[in-house]
Amino acid sequence: MSHRAKSITALQSLKSPWVIAHRGFSGQFPENTLVAFEAAVGGRADMIELDVSLSRERVPLVIHDDTLERTTSGSGRVQDLTLPELQRLDAGSWFGEPFRGARIPTLEEVFRRVGPQIAINVELKPKGFEEDNPEDALERQVLDLIRKHGLHESTLISSFEWRFFPRIRQLNSEIPLAVLWGAGPLESALETAQTHRAVTLNPDEGQLTPRLVEQAHAVGLRVLSYTVNTRERMQEVLSWGVDGLFTNEPVLMREVLAAR
Repeated sequence: MSHRAKSITALQSLKSPWVIAHRGFSGQFPENTLVAFEAAVGGRADMIELDVSLSRERVPLVIHDDTLERTTSGSGRVQDLTLPELQRLDAGSWFGEPFRGARIPTLEEVFRRVGPQIAINVELKPKGFEEDNPEDALERQVLDLIRKHGLHESTLISSFEWRFFPRIRQLNSEIPLAVLWGAGPLESALETAQTHRAVTLNPDEGQLTPRLVEQAHAVGLRVLSYTVNTRERMQEVLSWGVDGLFTNEPVLMREVLAAR
């Protein structure tokens, strides 16, 4: 069965809420690895979400934490190791023996392998923001890779660090943006989203209310909430009119949607 990545515009015209595989199909596979992303494609997710950091020589890599201990055989900070050192690490066996030998992928590898098949939400980690705005800043490199692989229509860039957004907009007026929000005044998040022409507000599911969904929709934003992993909670928040959910269990969410 062949898949083709839907554009963000095509996803927006879907009647059904988006199924977004959080760090890939991370309920059943080691997060942020190619095997987890490929499993999300196979599980009929609409989009994968992943996190990007820089290696010591400033290559964009896909890993969630700033440190290596939780999801790899290494230790210390991601940014202190070179790409060859990072790619020698085992990023799979912490999750289960069958995944021994899985590696930390580069963002380019993910774009090459699954970019043509599924929409991608790239999350820029707040630690990746640099005040001095170097030529090879994280956001610049991400935009360059999106352009190089022709994925500008099917990639959404999100961050909790809203200072990325004016910089991204200076470099690219069209790329779809998402404002991540977990705390602080909702009004600031909505205002930031409107100022930088974001397409979605991505709130923490713990902050989600029917009223929040209404307020976001009133200013033309979709609501994609993270991270919902149980059938009961999916049913509840979907009944509030959310437009999509980040989940570690995309296959379960497909079942929930099919049963509605």
